[in-house]
Amino acid sequence: MTVLREYEYEDHTADIKIVGYGNTPKRAIEALILGMFNIIYDNEKVEKKESKQFVIEGKNILEIIYNVARICLEDVFYKDKFAIRDIRVKNLKKVRIESKKYKWVCRFEVYGEKYDKEKHGIIKEAKEPWKDVIIEGKVEKDFIYATVIGDDLLPFRCSYRPIVLPAKPTQVGYKLLDVDELRKEGYSFTASWLEKVQRLWEERASKRSLLQYPRIISYIDYMRLLSSQNPSKRYIVLYNTSGKDLVSCVVDRQNLPSLTIENFIIKPRGFVADKDTMLYETSDEMEAHYLSAILNSDVINDAIKPYQTKGLYGERHIVRRPFMLPIPKFDPGNSIHRRLAELSKISHEKASRIKLTKKGVAYRRKEVREALKAEIDEISKLVSQLLGSLPS
Repeated sequence: MTVLREYEYEDHTADIKIVGYGNTPKRAIEALILGMFNIIYDNEKVEKKESKQFVIEGKNILEIIYNVARICLEDVFYKDKFAIRDIRVKNLKKVRIESKKYKWVCRFEVYGEKYDKEKHGIIKEAKEPWKDVIIEGKVEKDFIYATVIGDDLLPFRCSYRPIVLPAKPTQVGYKLLDVDELRKEGYSFTASWLEKVQRLWEERASKRSLLQYPRIISYIDYMRLLSSQNPSKRYIVLYNTSGKDLVSCVVDRQNLPSLTIENFIIKPRGFVADKDTMLYETSDEMEAHYLSAILNSDVINDAIKPYQTKGLYGERHIVRRPFMLPIPKFDPGNSIHRRLAELSKISHEKASRIKLTKKGVAYRRKEVREALKAEIDEISKLVSQLLGSLPS
């Protein structure tokens, strides 16, 4: 039988989506892995000098795919510094372990050689079609919002940046407006701006992305990550989705700073969280600060380390891992809860007055943590009392 396997890349809010195809499940898995590594280096420059074999198990086929990708990326590439040129899934089968219970077993082999940066190249741009894209034009101030990306987050502090969004707040979320709706409501500048964005989307997006999201506003609201945010909730607890260490701050939607855009000072219409941050919305200020204090504690940061994926420079992805831990719901009658909230408010006020001297985000975060050492130490002791013994 002819071996058919290929892969393609699609636009995705997380960065990039890899789709693997094959005439069998084994070939599709191989295509997916090859597509993943062709983002990191040029596969065709790798020679098949060595091979490594693995046998893995999983509860289902999705867990098998995840484990194959994890082993190839974390163990083979990052730990062993081994560049993969090809992969062969030799065996993939479902095995009965009890009368009504099964597991999947996969045996695969990778071929390649030691990774050489000079020979194999460096990491490629995952979204080359969108590199250096600049969209210029006028928009009505009603569509200028504030946001925070991952690198803007420091412990108990953040810096805001302006963003243009064709969206209107409602009582329960955000409604996105397309070109015709904008014009109907008299927003001609933003309508023209969105038309430019739509043309770029049609020119540069992948075929599959265009088929799935023909209008750019649908892609902006991928999985309702934008429209499901609730502008009626005053306080937002933010934390970073990626990076080695967890950092968090509280945003007050009713107390946003003015933003400077060229020579103009503009008050943002509201705040929307970016895809690079996780959020929790509440109308209770004490609850928001209680949670932010916990997320900034050394206890939680240390406890999630065994569950984080690892790269060349250590732990990297955070996503929902903090909430795998038994964090209690805020109780205003609990003295520890109240004290954590108070410490967060004190830390936010103190952090806002720190004159940052460092440039890199990791150095700035360290600078803030050092300035807030007394507060963070007390927070960590209280969180230890609150959560008890956690895995580390």
